[in-house]
Amino acid sequence: KFLAENAALTRQVIDVMHCRGISVKAELEHIGDAEAGNEESFLTGHFDTTVYTEPKNAVEFVEKSRYGTLTISIGTTHGVYHIAPQLQINLFSETNVVSSVSLDLHGGSCSQEDKIRCAIKHDLVKINISSEIMVAQHGAMQKVLNGTSNLDFGGTTACVDTEKAMREVMIRKIRLFGSNCGR
Repeated sequence: KFLAENAALTRQVIDVMHCRGISVKAELEHIGDAEAGNEESFLTGHFDTTVYTEPKNAVEFVEKSRYGTLTISIGTTHGVYHIAPQLQINLFSETNVVSSVSLDLHGGSCSQEDKIRCAIKHDLVKINISSEIMVAQHGAMQKVLNGTSNLDFGGTTACVDTEKAMREVMIRKIRLFGSNCGR
């Protein structure tokens, strides 16, 4: 029942957004949350369970929603990992074989590089790495603020090191994903 409802709602959103030139990305199953398990889980809606996507469910969802890009659950989570994820790349490759749509991956931050390379070989088209970039930014900002006794300086001064830290993560990831960043 949930799958059919999700597909129907996704189809409605697609119909409204596509006529306005706005793309939509669908997510099938709950991909988990790295922040789950803390005392705020109940309040924030963070859950500690991941439901893995069954390839047959992806096929049914795509048929019912007529959707073009799909995020499936293979063991990644939103957020920063506290323990290494156990990615089920076989689910990604099995889904890719039976599905007619492009697949993307939420929770790519800090995922094992060999698993990411394998998913890319199976036509992964998009990987979310926002959490890893934000961790780099946060760490660099902490160093800047901890090393400054006078916080009365321009905001751009504080951003130099944080931008550099974020850029380093992005360059490393772009290379991992198969581009040399023009270098």
